[in-house]
Amino acid sequence: MQPLPWRLELRDFRVFRRVDFAPEGVVALAAPNGAGKTTMNRALQLLSVLFNRNHEDALSIISPRLLLHVKATPPGPVLCSLSVGDVTWRLRLPVDSQGLTGRYGEELLRGGELVTRAAMHQQDWLHHNKRRTMPMNEQRCCARIVWDEERPDWLEPLFRLLSTLRVHSDYQLTQLTGPWQRGGRHTYLHPTGANLWTVLDNWRGSRKHTEQYNWTLEHARRAFPDLISGIDFTPFLGVYRPDAPEEAIPPELLANGLLTGLCHLTAVAGAEDGATLTFDEVEDALHPHAIRTILAAMRARAEARGLTILLTTHSPVVLNEFRGEPSQVYIIERGPKAREPDRSEVLPLTEARDPHWLSHFELGDLYAAEDIASQSALAAAGT
Repeated sequence: MQPLPWRLELRDFRVFRRVDFAPEGVVALAAPNGAGKTTMNRALQLLSVLFNRNHEDALSIISPRLLLHVKATPPGPVLCSLSVGDVTWRLRLPVDSQGLTGRYGEELLRGGELVTRAAMHQQDWLHHNKRRTMPMNEQRCCARIVWDEERPDWLEPLFRLLSTLRVHSDYQLTQLTGPWQRGGRHTYLHPTGANLWTVLDNWRGSRKHTEQYNWTLEHARRAFPDLISGIDFTPFLGVYRPDAPEEAIPPELLANGLLTGLCHLTAVAGAEDGATLTFDEVEDALHPHAIRTILAAMRARAEARGLTILLTTHSPVVLNEFRGEPSQVYIIERGPKAREPDRSEVLPLTEARDPHWLSHFELGDLYAAEDIASQSALAAAGT
């Protein structure tokens, strides 16, 4: 399965003056605290929610009053653009320190030619192909209206990307350790992980999803060889351990690392072919052995299913797993080593540092020593 290559462009979006980001395969994004790792995920989530739901839900992801870069001139605009193939969907948000100052602008382009355009602050939008103006819809963005009403083949890649995108962060582990009741038809993991047990139970009982269930359990056993051998869903939920094969341990006694690892693996197993997934601080609660095992499983799955997986991280262990492929590591950098010191930049590590120099070190060691993505350099630059 071939992946859906995409490109995210941001202008004056939160901490970023300019971003041009086009990851492929499994990539790591390393940066100091507050540099913008989570912001990258939130930008993708904003676009997905706006396309699939409505602008109110989308703008609740990042408060509009916090969107504009501190050095940008109010009222913006903040630009957020996503390209897939020859299709580009571009948003312009007029914001200042108080929030959104009017209706956002929107453009849909194919091969560089405008298909639809809605100017900022306007209540109408223009469909160039149909040569007519239509009133703005309070719920649906213009790009979604075109998809829902026309289903053009050229727009399908953008629809597929945004409808299968999953942004995972801050799993709600407390919901996984409480009482569980069978029910619901969920077959993919919610971004919060709250439906983990329901998804696994549904997979286990469905011939269509047997492969996903077996893959998840197989790699969970490898990542946590002392903690899990199987899962019992009847009559009560519990996890079997290798040293207690006849007694299922209830969820409230499970380690957070095991729950986190199960969420990661279930998210990847349930992703549609060609989909994009992001995991914020993927190493949280995980032992180094579990990190290495789960990353290996992610890589194999991504290659087989054409997935794009973005891992934000502070972990030298995670970065060391990218030995031999530094081009798959991105850093957010600002300060003397950045190409434009007054801007936070998202760069492939091989563009930020000499590849020959990198080949002499473990990437995690360079990060720990602050030779890449340095917190002190960021602080010196005033971020």
